[in-house]
Amino acid sequence: FMSTKHRERRLLIIGYGGLGQDAAEIASQTYLYTKIAFLDDAPSPDKERKYNIIGKVGDLEKFVGKYEYCIAAVGNNEYRMKVHQRIKELGFHIPILIHSSAIVHPLASLSDGDIIRAMCFVSSGVEIAESVLLNIGCKIDHNCVIGEGSHIPMGCVVRNEVKVAPFSHFESNSVVE
Repeated sequence: FMSTKHRERRLLIIGYGGLGQDAAEIASQTYLYTKIAFLDDAPSPDKERKYNIIGKVGDLEKFVGKYEYCIAAVGNNEYRMKVHQRIKELGFHIPILIHSSAIVHPLASLSDGDIIRAMCFVSSGVEIAESVLLNIGCKIDHNCVIGEGSHIPMGCVVRNEVKVAPFSHFESNSVVE
């Protein structure tokens, strides 16, 4: 006999900016999460909000036990990593969010807190550390290592076997060799 009761899976996203909202859309496409909410210290005024902002980043501890999953989705690399570390310390499960149009090779290695946006390509043997943002349409060639807290921007190409230092950021459409 199998139970038909659906298990609650609640996701808390830190940051209601463009990246956070995109992270929520990616998460909702997976159909894994029954509830998605946000913490943000200074949300931009929207006419209409699709998701609830339920507190400020400093309120994170209050949501331990109420939300099983949490991810930092802010653009500033250092701040994203700081929040990511706090999420880990508090014992949340930290997902990896991959857009449905992204292609990630089965022999690539992703880490907690990574956000892979639309149309990204991640090749064989790539190692991506924690809390990395791969932005729209970037391409990571084989056997690269992407350091923690890095942001690979839109259209960027990271050539084969490159080691990207932690907290790196490049210009959009650049080639990293």
